[in-house]
Amino acid sequence: MRIPHTFLAAGLLACSTLAQAAPSYQVNVVLDTWYYGSIRAINNRGDAVGDIDSHGPLPTLYYDGTAGELVPMRRGSNLWLDLLGHMNNHGVVALTNVDRSGTGPYGYDAQLFDAATQQYTSLSKPMGYGASGASSINDAGVVVGYAEYDGGSGSPVTHATAWVNGVPADLGTLGVRSQATDINTQGTVVGDTGFANGATGAFLYQGGKMVALGTLGGASSWARAVNDSNVVVGGSATAGSALSTAFIYQNGVMADLGAGAGSEALDINAAGAVVGIANHRGFIYTGGKVTMLDQLLDPASGWTVREANAINDLGQIGATVCGGADNACVAAILNPVPEPSGYAMLLAGLGLVGLAARRRSLA
Repeated sequence: MRIPHTFLAAGLLACSTLAQAAPSYQVNVVLDTWYYGSIRAINNRGDAVGDIDSHGPLPTLYYDGTAGELVPMRRGSNLWLDLLGHMNNHGVVALTNVDRSGTGPYGYDAQLFDAATQQYTSLSKPMGYGASGASSINDAGVVVGYAEYDGGSGSPVTHATAWVNGVPADLGTLGVRSQATDINTQGTVVGDTGFANGATGAFLYQGGKMVALGTLGGASSWARAVNDSNVVVGGSATAGSALSTAFIYQNGVMADLGAGAGSEALDINAAGAVVGIANHRGFIYTGGKVTMLDQLLDPASGWTVREANAINDLGQIGATVCGGADNACVAAILNPVPEPSGYAMLLAGLGLVGLAARRRSLA
């Protein structure tokens, strides 16, 4: 079937108009304060979690993307702070609660926050005590992070851990310690393992086996996220520099993302779009190219992107942006322009073009 030139031209013109539209992202400030704010995770409903550095306890926030409003994340003490991890599409957040109320070492506790009930739940510890932390949760409710186990010599060992139905399972280590940082829908886990010489190595855990991902030539690497195609992103030292360089790992090969020294890839979505930080600027990697997100905003907005921490499958980015009337750095979501629904309308329109062409060819 051949599509008439008039229909093809119309479709290409529509594509061209969208492709040339600027800016590529609009800034939605979730909470505007004098203090430094960041969005740390975002799910496919557009819900997001973040934190605010108020030069004291680190308040956390949950943004309901459907209602467009904040949901309280209340704690019983202002001596507690939460280190936020990833969240799933049901609005459940993996986090590490740090209790600073004691006189001894801080207590670290793997927990979940459920936005629907506004409740926190502590995850069980292998020994009944010791430090633990939660980094990610998938839609099946499997949580990953780390926990302390009996090392057999009187000292606990820290290993990457998965909680299935609330029960912790030791994922092991390739060195002397390990931690898991993300899990995908299939249950593939990524993280990093620590060695006796102080170096760390990124790993992928699949089918009961932990595999080292290697480095970009330096001593250390660390994995930050994995998508459902088992593509891994993170950071690595290189042969010429101890500074982090963002990497992408796929088909058994680790490659430099191209963001330069001082960069780290922090998240990846189903389409393979990667976001991260490069020398205090947020970037996105798509189509084999790294672009600073500042370049994809309307210059008249006055915003610059300091951090790009998370990206969902709709292309929405959890970020820190700086600027505005107060020249503050605030928690924000970057929304693609046109919105995802605009792309859907375009595809539907091109589908109608194709249908009309087919009918004409059959007439």
